Amino acid sequence: FDHQAVALNLVYTGENWELKYMTGYTDFFYDRDTDEDKTGNDRLGSYDFYVLQENENWQHELQFTWDSEDWSVTSGAFLYESTINQRLDLYDRFDTQGRYQNDANYSLVGGIDKWGALLAGFGGQAAPLLDMYQAQRAYENGAPVAADGGVTLFAPWYGDKGTGLRGARHSGESTPGTIFAWDNDIFTTASAVYTQVEYQLSPKWALTGGVRYAKDEKEANERLIGMSESIALTPCTIFNCAAGGLNSNFAAWAFNPANTEDFNACGGLTFSNLLCMMNAANGAIDASQVIADGGIPVGGQGTNPGDEPIRFTGVPIAFNIYRPLKNDWDTLTWRGNIDFQPNEDTLFYLSATTGWRSGGYNLGFFSTATPEYDEEKILAYELGYKGTLLEGRMQLNMSVYLYQYDDIHTIITQAGGLFGVSTNIVNMPEAQTYGWEGDVTYLFGDNTTVGLNWSYTKAEFSGDFAVIDAVNPELPGSVFTAAERTFTGFDGATLPKIPEWKVTGWLNYTWQLGDNGRVDFFTTAGWTDEYYFSAPFERDLEATPAFLRWDARVSWVTADEKWEVASFVNNITGELGVRQLQALGEDWNYMRQATTNDPQVYGLSVTYRVLN
Repeated sequence: FDHQAVALNLVYTGENWELKYMTGYTDFFYDRDTDEDKTGNDRLGSYDFYVLQENENWQHELQFTWDSEDWSVTSGAFLYESTINQRLDLYDRFDTQGRYQNDANYSLVGGIDKWGALLAGFGGQAAPLLDMYQAQRAYENGAPVAADGGVTLFAPWYGDKGTGLRGARHSGESTPGTIFAWDNDIFTTASAVYTQVEYQLSPKWALTGGVRYAKDEKEANERLIGMSESIALTPCTIFNCAAGGLNSNFAAWAFNPANTEDFNACGGLTFSNLLCMMNAANGAIDASQVIADGGIPVGGQGTNPGDEPIRFTGVPIAFNIYRPLKNDWDTLTWRGNIDFQPNEDTLFYLSATTGWRSGGYNLGFFSTATPEYDEEKILAYELGYKGTLLEGRMQLNMSVYLYQYDDIHTIITQAGGLFGVSTNIVNMPEAQTYGWEGDVTYLFGDNTTVGLNWSYTKAEFSGDFAVIDAVNPELPGSVFTAAERTFTGFDGATLPKIPEWKVTGWLNYTWQLGDNGRVDFFTTAGWTDEYYFSAPFERDLEATPAFLRWDARVSWVTADEKWEVASFVNNITGELGVRQLQALGEDWNYMRQATTNDPQVYGLSVTYRVLN
C-alpha cells in the first residue's frame, strides 16, 4: 500500500464575509494476492487472486459566506477529477491437470490448429491471442464493433505458461495458468455549483433553503482476457462443423467395440450428452466407471497430475474483449428546512432534502444486460427534536424520517454477459426507508454518566423487478436454465444489510483520587437485529442472526494526565456476529463465507503522553 496526499486551504476574511479556497491531491496504490480457492488442497490446483487499484485525484472548492443579523448565505463551486486503474488476475499457479497452462485437447484430426480453422468460420481466429490489449488494438485499427460498441476476439485455448496473457500485474510480470484477467480505466470529472440561504424569521423561527447543480462525466476502458468453456460450441468437437459429418477422431472412438460400454454410459448421441462424450473421447473420464461409482471419486481419473482435465461446462475457448464507455449525468437538487426554538434548550426541526448518486459502469464481467446504470435519486423527510432537560443533566435527540428512492442502485444477477449470467449494479424502480432514531445522555451526580442510542429502520423495495437466484443450492445452474431461476414479486422485500433494530447503551464512572489521579470505569453493550445479505431473497442461508457485543475497560490516569494504565475485555460474552457475508454459487458448492466481529479479546496497555 502506498499513499500520498497534500491539502491547502486559503481563507480571506472581511467584516462580515469570508472567501475560502480548498484544494487537495491524493494518490494511492495497493495490490494484494489472495488464495481464492479457499482450501489448502493443491492437488486439484490452487486459484489465486491478484488485485490492484491506483487512484489519483484532484479536488478544488471555492466557497463564499456572508452573514448579517438575520441572513446567512453560503455559495460555492466544486471540481473533482479522478483517474482510476483497476487490474485483476485470477490464476492457477499449480494447475496439476494442465487445465489452463496446456493447449486444450479438442479431439480433432489436425489438433488445435483444426479447431482454430473451425472457429474462424464462426468469426473467431485460428492464431492464439497475443495479450490483453489485442482487442483494443483491433478497435483502434477500425475493426467492426458490436452493438454495444466493443470488439470481441476469440480463439483456441493455447494454454498460458506465463507468456500469453500478460498485462494484469503492476510489475509487468505474467503469471502462468491465468484463467481470467482485466485491466480497466475509469476517468471521472465531477463538478457542482451551490448556494444556501438561512433567514432568521424571529427569535424562535428560522428558514433554510438551498439548491445545487451537479454533473458527473465518466469515461471507461474495459479490457478482459481469459478462458471460457462454451457448451454451444461443444458439438463442433464431435461433428466437424466446417465439413459436416462426424469428426473422424470421435468416430474412431465412438464406433470402437471396446468403447461401447462408455458410449452407452453417456446416454447416446444427443445434444445433452455431447459433453460426456467429448470428455470420454478425450480420455478425461471412463464414462462407464463414473456411472458405476456414482460420480468422479476423489483421487479418481481426471484429478491426478498429468490426467486429461475434465471439461465440466463446455469446450474451452480463449477470449479477449475491449469496450470503451462514455456518458454523463446531471441533476438539480434542493433542500428546505424550518427550525422552531421555543427556548435556548429546545429545538424542533422539519426538513425535506433531495439527493442523488450518479450513474456508472459494470466493468470486469462484460455485462451485455446492463453495461451501465443510471443515477439514483432520493427525497428525504425528517422531523426531529433536540433538547437539554433536567437542569442540563440530560441531553435528548430524536427524529423520525422517511427516505424515498427512485432508481435505487442494487446488486443483482441477470441473464446475459460473458458467462451466461452476470452480477451487476442495476437501477431498481423504487424503494423506501422509514424509521425512528435517537440518543440520550444523562449525568448522575458528578461522576457517573450513562447513555443510550437506538434506531428502528424499515427498509423495503416498493416496486417489482426480475432477478436470477444464482446462489440457491436448490436451483443449480447446471440443471435449471436462467429463465427457470428468474423470479419476480419483490415489492415489499427487504433492502440488504439493514437491521430493523440497533440499540447501544454505555456507562462511565470516574473515581477521583486527588493528587493520585483518577480511575475510569467504562462499559458498553450493543445489540444488532438480524438482517439479510442477498436481497431481495430473504433466506436463512444469507441472514445474520441477531447478536450482542459487550465491552468493558478500566483505566488509571495520573493527575498530570501523562501516564495511563488500562485493562480491557472486548466481547465479554464471546458471541460472534456476522458483519459481512458472501454467498457463492455452484462453482464453489454454494459456500457461505462470513466475516465476523472479533472474538473475546482482553489485554493491558500502558501509555505515556509526551505532549498533553
